[in-house]
Amino acid sequence: MTKEQMLEKTKIIVNAPSCYAELKTAGNDWINSIGKNDENEKYDKYIAMLKDCVSSIDDCLAFSETDMCKQIYGEEGAKQLHENSIKSKEAGVKYCLCDACKNGGEILDSLK
Repeated sequence: MTKEQMLEKTKIIVNAPSCYAELKTAGNDWINSIGKNDENEKYDKYIAMLKDCVSSIDDCLAFSETDMCKQIYGEEGAKQLHENSIKSKEAGVKYCLCDACKNGGEILDSLK
């Protein structure tokens, strides 16, 4: 993945409603450090935060069955998330379906 592609994915991540505050901060810190002396340090912190925050499809599936999910997305939205999670898992998807996890997972996979 090119730096430009990673930057675009990071912008999606930090703007996702599902993005954890700490991940949003780390992503924005890296974006703002590009071309500066502390870019590598901010990049390392951002990648470490991605590793901590990106959820698996199994986590997404489990979340879809919680009362919290129903409170956030409503009964029908939670049901749809559950169905989409099952289909995605069967199709081999590894990460949660939200924009933050999906794009974060793609970044992490590109580092392997």
